[in-house]
Amino acid sequence: VYFSIACGGFYYSPTGIIESPEWPSHYKGKTHCTWRVSADPGEKISLRFNSFNLEEDGSCNKAKLVVRDGSNKDSNVLGVYCGVKKPPTLTSTGNRLWLQFTSTNGAEGKGFLLYYDTGDDELSQHTLFVSVNTALISVFIVGLDLECDGPELACEGRFYGEEWK
Repeated sequence: VYFSIACGGFYYSPTGIIESPEWPSHYKGKTHCTWRVSADPGEKISLRFNSFNLEEDGSCNKAKLVVRDGSNKDSNVLGVYCGVKKPPTLTSTGNRLWLQFTSTNGAEGKGFLLYYDTGDDELSQHTLFVSVNTALISVFIVGLDLECDGPELACEGRFYGEEWK
């Protein structure tokens, strides 16, 4: 029996979070998710990755995230990503981005958490994002390598000026 996880969607808000299925738990097995992010005409969209961990097989065949500069699967590719290295910040040339995450049977990894921002204004260096997924809370702060997951939202370390220790 094959059960699919609901994922993907259309995003129209000026800022938001996109996360792989079951985040922050591991994605498992065959998955196919498509996200479309739209901004107002004349605006651009920036993607910043907070966490990234997809199964690596040397060719991105088991799991990958494809980011396209436009509204569909035929738009120009900004990047194809797998493995554990965080992709760079990506910016659209227009007001739309198309993202697709796929994984095959047997593939498993933690997945990814990214945020997007539209418009000309940069996000505050320490903007707080909160994501609630099935009673599990994820928090991250732009500009810091702080990541807290769990029902009690327990984080290790303390914030000192510009650093989390």
